[in-house]
Amino acid sequence: MRAYLAGALFCLLTAAAAAAAPSATAPCPDCSLVLIGLDDVRADRVKAASMPRLERFARDAAVFTQAVSPAPWTLPAFVSLFTALHPSHHGVVNRYSDPSVDPPVPAVLGKSAPGARTLADVLRAKGFRTAAFTGGAGLSGASGLSSGFEVYADSRSFGGFDLSVPEALAWLETRKAGERFFLFVHGYDAHGFHAGHFPPEEDERFRSRRDEGIGGARPPADREERGRRERRYDEALGRLDRNLAPLLDRLDRPELRGKVVVAVVGDHGEELFEHGGVDHGLTLYDELLRVPLLLRVPGVKGRRVGFQVRTLDLMPTLLELLGAAPDPALAAQMEGVSLLPALRGETMTLDAFSETDFLLHASLRSLRTADGWKGIYDRRTQKTQVFRPASDPGERRDLAAKAPARRQELEGRILAAFDQEPLAPGAQAVVSGRWKKVREGGEVWLFDLWQDPLRGMSKVQAQRPAAVPPEILEKMRREGYW
Repeated sequence: MRAYLAGALFCLLTAAAAAAAPSATAPCPDCSLVLIGLDDVRADRVKAASMPRLERFARDAAVFTQAVSPAPWTLPAFVSLFTALHPSHHGVVNRYSDPSVDPPVPAVLGKSAPGARTLADVLRAKGFRTAAFTGGAGLSGASGLSSGFEVYADSRSFGGFDLSVPEALAWLETRKAGERFFLFVHGYDAHGFHAGHFPPEEDERFRSRRDEGIGGARPPADREERGRRERRYDEALGRLDRNLAPLLDRLDRPELRGKVVVAVVGDHGEELFEHGGVDHGLTLYDELLRVPLLLRVPGVKGRRVGFQVRTLDLMPTLLELLGAAPDPALAAQMEGVSLLPALRGETMTLDAFSETDFLLHASLRSLRTADGWKGIYDRRTQKTQVFRPASDPGERRDLAAKAPARRQELEGRILAAFDQEPLAPGAQAVVSGRWKKVREGGEVWLFDLWQDPLRGMSKVQAQRPAAVPPEILEKMRREGYW
């Protein structure tokens, strides 16, 4: 993972670079793009029984069965998807900066990574009409995700495809003949809480379990509780599938089928008690990192791709498909690679790095290698777990003691990759290895996370609510981030 370019130099390169002409060799140089974001959908639960419409779509698509997200929650995962930058490099992390800092400020892409361009920025500059219809909450346009979109709908909190799809369909009717467009449609149908769909006592139990996990406790669930949670999650996926169906049906009509690239991608998965917890954001096990990734390209046959790819490879892939070749500055920005070789049947070798930053649980870093090994390093304990996901998909057998050489290799690569996590201009807190620096008022405090992990990492900071404006605390509680 290469170091991110310095902000000033990056801005200079971006401003100076000339826009490239569409490539005549692109598979679909005249196509438009529809990107569908499935929030909180894990790859191993996408099945015909619960999601028949998406399964039907998949027959004509490239299905990447080992797609890995760089983050286990919504905001940094989608910013990575839209910029092809790892979370440590785009800096849009920890939804609200350290809650002990007065006042807490949401991360904003334009400030954390000056000059970084999004997929929408690039396509709009190429003449595409651009629109996004999202479920709001973690996809608030205030984060910088709205950059490049002429229309960016984010007014609902945790809205589903039942709301965003009708809006997207109405917007499609406004397009002019021959006009290229980029449409992003997103829904929270499978996300965490399912208020109004299930008994209140189940929602309350879920919230209680989630809060226990945020506080560091992971009591085991019995078979009945785990089974109930799995069934509820699959029911939510079924609703998602039904709500998404009208958009997929519209994209199947002849006037669009041969002229639109359609990408369907998840941002992160969901814990269903595999490692003692529910919800997402706090760990780097595969139930949170492996996500659906499907790509339908006019004139390209569907296929299943079994080797590992990353969701941050999607942006360079789509740009090449659409004939929007990146200029030198954009090519330098993107840490993903184009997956067009995979569409041609070629094998690619891609390692995947991921990281946590959610609710101050920022200590985990992972590497999932192309040859089938996975390491999860905890900066608080300085310990590394080692797994073989292919033979141990539930990541139950830690091989660190049995494979010390492999553990050392994985740990060394993780430490090297995340050694220098840049502090954004004006940032109020930074975690780097062992130390956390926080500015509070006119003072700068330094915390040793190995000796005092809770002070730097966990919910104990809620004991200092006087530093946080009441309206921000209430918003965080209401949206499930506190």
